[in-house]
Amino acid sequence: QDERAIYAHCKEGGTARRHLLVGSKRDDFGNITTANRPSTSLAVGDAFFLPTPNLKPINALITGIGQIVFGTYQGDFYKLTGTTAQDHALAIFYASESSNADEGAVFVGNDIMFSRFGAIDSMSGVERFGDIETDDLSQWIRPLIEDIESFTLIYNHRLKKLYCFPKSGEKIYVLHKSFLDDALTDRFIRKTDEPLLSPWSIWDTDHAFAFNATAAMRMKDPNDGFEYVYMGGPDGTLYRLDSPSQGTDPASNNIECTRLSGVIRLPPARAYGIQGWVLHREVFAATLTLKLECGGEQLFDKDSITVTLDAASNAPVFGGSAYFGGEFYFNSSFNGGRLRRKKFGPPGIAEQIQVRATVDGAADFLIEEIGLQLKAAAESH
Repeated sequence: QDERAIYAHCKEGGTARRHLLVGSKRDDFGNITTANRPSTSLAVGDAFFLPTPNLKPINALITGIGQIVFGTYQGDFYKLTGTTAQDHALAIFYASESSNADEGAVFVGNDIMFSRFGAIDSMSGVERFGDIETDDLSQWIRPLIEDIESFTLIYNHRLKKLYCFPKSGEKIYVLHKSFLDDALTDRFIRKTDEPLLSPWSIWDTDHAFAFNATAAMRMKDPNDGFEYVYMGGPDGTLYRLDSPSQGTDPASNNIECTRLSGVIRLPPARAYGIQGWVLHREVFAATLTLKLECGGEQLFDKDSITVTLDAASNAPVFGGSAYFGGEFYFNSSFNGGRLRRKKFGPPGIAEQIQVRATVDGAADFLIEEIGLQLKAAAESH
């Protein structure tokens, strides 16, 4: 940054200097020192060092939102001020307990996001508003992560996904930033009163690896030139997330996708004569399983309803009888371009309804909408 290399969490001759921020000489990244604190006696391009004000180890170092920001182990966030070795200093940026994990903070294009005990926070409003409730990005999933000690955060700028690896492993909590940006635009720019839908998805796996990553980072695949997030397993195996290839997990397990809707409440009435539909784009054949979880005076589940998601009649593939060019061509009007409506009609009566939708398979699917149409009867007293 600014023609210097910035080092943190260092060792000097085998001695840990984890609380030092070390800046190299300009244009000479290997020229560093722990003898020169910034002062007017130094040349503007000299190497320098600064200890953290709370003397705690540095565990996050980020360039973003026009600043160099670093976090300290279970301590505050600071920013590097000044422009030369004569006037560099450290100033408080966010007075809050930071993560106790290395790489617990990350720059996501227009914001810095960081983990702390049981939460994922945003710094976008820190300097203007301080620590406010709307900065808690994990508010939608708080009950699920409130006991998690720390997260490692990795952001894929290409896919706009924030991957949160909990210390305990077993799952990956994924924030879809484009979804969050759209929701915040609706709330604060278009001034809509619609509740913000959750931008989170939770990834689990049947693979023996169980997402117990010993390391994770964003790297470029030399074959296609795209960036992906890679994980290292305890046995030294390297895994890649969001692989573009069609298929299954490494253990040939299908991928189960599940979404539970919000509660549809009808007090003091009861719903009956329920009719429903699924609006999907034809890509590959898949089976959607729907379960109506009913509540009110009685709690019960409707028998699972299966809806077949049809495949495109002429979805092109590379290989086999179809090829690029000639009689078959890539991109047809039926290949994911049109919406097909499939109806279903579960029997029963309920006061409150939630819809649990599940697809278990290895093929892509695109569901645009799941709708319910019902009649309501008022209760007599």
